[in-house]
This record gives sequence, C-alpha cells and structure tokens, in this order.
Amino acid sequence: MEFGRDYVHENLKKSVDDLSLDDLAAHLHEHPKNFSARRELVQRLAFEADDPSEAMRLIQEALEIPHQSIKQRADWYHLLVDIQIRKLQNITAAQLTLNRLINEDPDCAMAEIAKKRIAMLKREMDVLQNKSVIQIGEYEQDIGIKRKPQSSPGTQS
Repeated sequence: MEFGRDYVHENLKKSVDDLSLDDLAAHLHEHPKNFSARRELVQRLAFEADDPSEAMRLIQEALEIPHQSIKQRADWYHLLVDIQIRKLQNITAAQLTLNRLINEDPDCAMAEIAKKRIAMLKREMDVLQNKSVIQIGEYEQDIGIKRKPQSSPGTQS
C-alpha cells in the first residue's frame, strides 16, 4: 500500500493534536524542523496555557531555521503578531514584527500582505478590546409576504 503526502500529513496532524504540551515539547526537541508540531505547541502555549513568552521564544527559534520559504517565514511572523495583539495587546511590537517581514523581501506578496495588516492593526485591537455583544434591532414581523385577510364591512378587527 502506498501512502501519499496527504495521508502522512493528516495522520501526523492527528497525532500532533493528541499530544500533551510536555509530549509536544519533547517531540519538538527531537525534531526541531517539524513545523506542524512547533505551530501546535506555540498556539497551545500562547492561547491555552497562557504562556506567550515561551510561545514567542519558539517562534524566534523557528525563524532562525535556514532554508524556509518566505511564505513559511511570513506564517511565523503573523503567528507572532497574533500573540502580540491578542495576548499582549502590544500594537507597537506587532508593527515592528511585520516591518521585519517587509524588510526581508520588500517586493514579495507577503510584504504587501504585511503592509495591509499594519494598516489594520488598530482595528484588530479595537475589535479585541470591545468584546460586547452587538444587539440587532427589532424588526416588524409583518414583512408583506402573506396576504392579510380582508375584514368584511360588518366585522370589527
């Protein structure tokens, strides 16, 4: 039986999702270039275990791994920005991180995406800080789809 790349990726993803934080850290220590395990560990540390500093350290380590595509590097930078905005509420650090991405290759598509995100950072922060529920107004139930019964002249409505 031949196992394709998708099969291997899906089974790896399932196994990474099932690992505890300690097991993920041990796995990453053995396989430092396993980006899906690193990403899973970073997300769990930052957003579930509430340890953004360790998550950011792991991202910095990932950025030092050579021979990554600009797309992969951009993914690490954007994950770092997510942590800086969602957990640290630090818009300045997020801007500096995105500028690092832009400076790596100013003419690539990822740099353009980073520039657009910089322009939206304040809005991202505003959305996170305003967590109130938006109430939708009340609407008239009679929207004119059904015909109203006509009252006869001798009856009162």
